[in-house]
Amino acid sequence: MNRFQKTNFSESCFKFPFHKKNYLHRMKKVIIYTLLPVLMACGESGTKKMENAGNKVDNLEKSTETIQESKKKTAKKVFVLSTYDDPEQEERIKDHLNELRRLSDLGVFNQIHQKALLSLPSEQQAYFTANPQYSVLCSSKGDLFHNGKADYAFVVYDEKNNRFSILTYNKLKNNYAELYRDLKVENGLENANCNYSQFGMLDYILADEFIYQGDYLTKNPESYLEYPTCKIGGMKQDSDLILKEGCFSKKVDKSKLPIVLSIATSSVYNNWECLQYEPETNSFCIIYGQAFAD
Repeated sequence: MNRFQKTNFSESCFKFPFHKKNYLHRMKKVIIYTLLPVLMACGESGTKKMENAGNKVDNLEKSTETIQESKKKTAKKVFVLSTYDDPEQEERIKDHLNELRRLSDLGVFNQIHQKALLSLPSEQQAYFTANPQYSVLCSSKGDLFHNGKADYAFVVYDEKNNRFSILTYNKLKNNYAELYRDLKVENGLENANCNYSQFGMLDYILADEFIYQGDYLTKNPESYLEYPTCKIGGMKQDSDLILKEGCFSKKVDKSKLPIVLSIATSSVYNNWECLQYEPETNSFCIIYGQAFAD
């Protein structure tokens, strides 16, 4: 174009700006329509990520709680040995064993057994007739295994092994078992800060108390049955248990006291220890004890 050519200022100076405005407006629309779905997708993705993160935290907390509960249930129990099976006590209980053998030779256990057997149903009589090494010294019936059945517990003298034993009969399973050997026992009072202590496990204590009365029982063996040394029943219903004064295991819920096997730990005082069956481990735990004079 000739630089001296007349220029139409109305067209050359004003048309371009209007085109530029339209162009920018269109570009804004393009940018908005292009980025809006991306921004929305990012927002949804962020929300989902936050939800997923929240779910992961919740799941982690639930998983931690489950693990902790599982650890509590599967925590390794510490079971105690019968005094008769403890090699560290072998020398200490020699006199005890000699006295048991002497009383057995005198027929004291057998005389008690003959009378105790008569009070048992035929099913139980048949078992002890088939296992003559056992002399029944005490028996009790009740829902010991918490299955709604008539279970049994027995205190016996085992002539073959020259020791006292605590036997149980599980009616539902129709089987006999021996505490400390077939059915393990946990001492729940070990860390309960009880204000008393006594040497030996319950089977040994029963025998030691019998020996303590040995001279009298040699002359009057059947009198041993007048004061049962074992009983199955609810703790709250047992008038011999002075629960306000006794010692409970820390695991016991005192508002839900169970049916237990109570064992007398003295032939003179109103002293008892109570065992609860724990089906999770098929074992017993000593959950209560009392030791004081009447």
